[in-house]
Amino acid sequence: MSHRGFQVFCEGCLFELMRDYPDTAKVMSDLAESVKTDGKRLVRMATGLAETIRSRLLIIGVPTYSILQKYINILKILQQLDSRGSIFDQVARPVQLYLLGRKDTLKSIISHLTEDTDNYINFVKQFIKMPSQIIDLDHSSENLQVEHTSPVRPGL
Repeated sequence: MSHRGFQVFCEGCLFELMRDYPDTAKVMSDLAESVKTDGKRLVRMATGLAETIRSRLLIIGVPTYSILQKYINILKILQQLDSRGSIFDQVARPVQLYLLGRKDTLKSIISHLTEDTDNYINFVKQFIKMPSQIIDLDHSSENLQVEHTSPVRPGL
């Protein structure tokens, strides 16, 4: 299959690839490699994924816990597909806004982290580099550095 054929195929099932991640990590890696030089295709894929996420994931019947799991997958595949972060807001922002509007989001996060200590350890060990911030966690408690791209206004 040609790069173009592979891209068209993946474009049609990107939501399923995201949903089934990390089982689809190899396919996502191949897709990331094939769209490196095709920015227009990447934008089309992001548009299609954002629309599918809105219609299939961000709906009342989907449990918050499931949306959170898929959101983590979205962050991981966006990191693979577009390390520069040019499509990050287009795909991730609608999920962020939807989760902020759900009343049980915080409760779902806390219950997931506290139901099993392995969940918390795995959550902390997972380092997802987001385009808008860089987080450097050193194992010593006194060395936590967070660098934000937006300026902090003095006096606030």
